[in-house]
Amino acid sequence: MPQKQTFFFRFGLNSLISYLLGIALTTAFYLAVTIFTANAFRIPVEVSFNGISFPISDYSPLWTGDAIRLIFIAGPAACLIWAFIFLGWFLMLPARQIFLRDLGFWMVFHGFNLAFGGIIAGVLTSSGFAWFAKWIYLNETARFFIALISVFLLGVIGLALARPALQGAPALWFIRDTQRWRFVLARLLFPWLGSVFLLSLLRLPVLPLHDLILLFTPGIMLAAIIAGIQSHRDFELEAQFLDSLEEDEQDMDLRERLYAPPRKYAVYWGCLLIILLGSVFYRIIFSTGIIFG
Repeated sequence: MPQKQTFFFRFGLNSLISYLLGIALTTAFYLAVTIFTANAFRIPVEVSFNGISFPISDYSPLWTGDAIRLIFIAGPAACLIWAFIFLGWFLMLPARQIFLRDLGFWMVFHGFNLAFGGIIAGVLTSSGFAWFAKWIYLNETARFFIALISVFLLGVIGLALARPALQGAPALWFIRDTQRWRFVLARLLFPWLGSVFLLSLLRLPVLPLHDLILLFTPGIMLAAIIAGIQSHRDFELEAQFLDSLEEDEQDMDLRERLYAPPRKYAVYWGCLLIILLGSVFYRIIFSTGIIFG
């Protein structure tokens, strides 16, 4: 396999691995916040292949107005905060921290998706966020309008994430204008489409419509990112990659080294093993459901 194709194959595989790790960590945070909030109202939470459920009667006195409002807004609100925290972390990382920047970008991405994509999925399926909206007395028209605003916000966020998406590349060589389409495929489209297939397979035989929609709402941000990166030329990002050069490369022609392919770029095999073991653990543990609280 030619060197260029080899590097982009590894880049795509690493992007998929980071995408899956990012969604796993962000979803675990979402679940933890929801479980903690529900338990604070003495409401147990069951986590299984079917998603989150509450094993108490719908007519239980535990379902107070405050409980309903806080439980169903806590997860999306926390993920929004999560996204901004990791965005700041991502921007502070040096270019040499390739894996951390890659993972940080996707945790920002998934934080925004679980916040605003969760609103869209909740409104469309009358679940999740829709319960919060009903208990602050928003009618169906108002809920639909909020979902449209969420679609718009995901698009705006995608445009804002275009530059970070480019900055998260392992080297400037990957984002050269002449091969930007390869970058789009390996960095953005392959991880998303691959994750849709793998996560759908992992959830068989049950995949609730709410969760299925959440797998596709990232497409809104990705479309905006792809549109946004077309306005960024590679030479505009040269300063971002200066600290990615090795010390023995500083005396060489700077522009030549910046645009050269990386000397080595390995697959995140350790992280891939963690994902595989985590998937097996998930299938075994959550096949019957676990009750918290």
